[in-house]
Amino acid sequence: MRVLISVTIVAGLTWWAPAAAQPTVATAPGGHVLQTVDGDTIGQVTIAPLPDGWRALGKNVYESNIQVLGAVTGNGRPATALNVKLGGPAANVAPPSSAAVVANAIELQLGSPAAPTTVTLYCAEVDILGPLANGTYTARAFLPGIVLDGRLVVPPKQAAWGSCPARTSSMDPPPPGFSRIDATANARVKLTGAIWWRERDACQRWDFVRAPTGLQLGRTFRTADRASGSIVETSIGYNFEAGDRMLYAPWTNQRWIRAPRGLGQGLAGVGASSGVFGFRIVNANRDRFVLLFGGAADATSYRESDAVVWYRGLRSCKAGR
Repeated sequence: MRVLISVTIVAGLTWWAPAAAQPTVATAPGGHVLQTVDGDTIGQVTIAPLPDGWRALGKNVYESNIQVLGAVTGNGRPATALNVKLGGPAANVAPPSSAAVVANAIELQLGSPAAPTTVTLYCAEVDILGPLANGTYTARAFLPGIVLDGRLVVPPKQAAWGSCPARTSSMDPPPPGFSRIDATANARVKLTGAIWWRERDACQRWDFVRAPTGLQLGRTFRTADRASGSIVETSIGYNFEAGDRMLYAPWTNQRWIRAPRGLGQGLAGVGASSGVFGFRIVNANRDRFVLLFGGAADATSYRESDAVVWYRGLRSCKAGR
C-alpha cells in the first residue's frame, strides 16, 4: 500500500496523487496552522514530526511534498514544490462526521475564492461543511497528518470498493457511525454456492466454482443487439488465492451466441484487467456477509459504507439487509 503524498498544484487545476491513504477517525493534538507563504490559511498539519518528504527552508517555512505541476528530478524530488509555512498552534479539529465519505478523487479549491489554487486529492475523507453558495460547497478533507479546508464544485461520492482503504478504528467504544468487527466471522464463512452482489440498484448473482486453477467467483450474462441481430455471451470472474481471501483480476471472456448480420465484427473487452484485492470478512449472518478491503489488520470497528456486502439470497439483496 502506498503512503502519503505526492501532490500536483497549479492555480486553477492540479493533480494530487497520494497513495491510497488510510483516513483518520480523529486528529492528533499539537497541530499547527498550515499556510501558503503568502499567508493564505489552507488547513493544518496534525502530526509531529512533519509529513515525510518535507524539507526545511527557513524558520517554519518548508518545501512540502505537495508537488507543483511539472517533472520529477532524477533524485525523486519534485522539480518544483509548493512552499508552505506553519502558523501558530491550531485548535483541535472535530473528527469527520458520520456523513463523511472517502472520495476516490476530488478537486478541492484552496485559498481565495477569487484566485483559488485547486488540488486533486485521492482517497481523502471528505466532509461537506456548508450548502451550495456561489457555485461551491464548503468542504474539509482529511489525509494522514493533514487537514485541508476549501471548496468543492461537486459533492464527493463514496469511492468504489478496492479503490481506497476502508476506514477502520481500534477505539472502544467505536466512533460514531462505525460498526464492530466480529472477529469470528472470517473463519466461519465458507466461500461456496452463490451470492448476490448489488450493482447500483440491481442484484447480480455470482457463483463460486472450484476450477482446476483454484477458486473462482463468476457470472455469465447475455446481451442482444436488435439492430445487428447479434447476441454476445460475457463471462466475468475473479480468481482467489491466499486462503480464499485474495481477489485477483477481474477477467472477462466473450463469445458470439449469434454473430451480427453482414460483415463480421470483433469482440471488445476480452481479457483480464489488473487488480489484487486482499480482504477479510468482518460480519456475517444468515442473510449476508460483509467484506472489508484494505482496512487495518488490528481494527475492531469499521465504516460499513466502505465495505462490500455479499448477500446469501436474492430476497435479502433486494431488501438491502
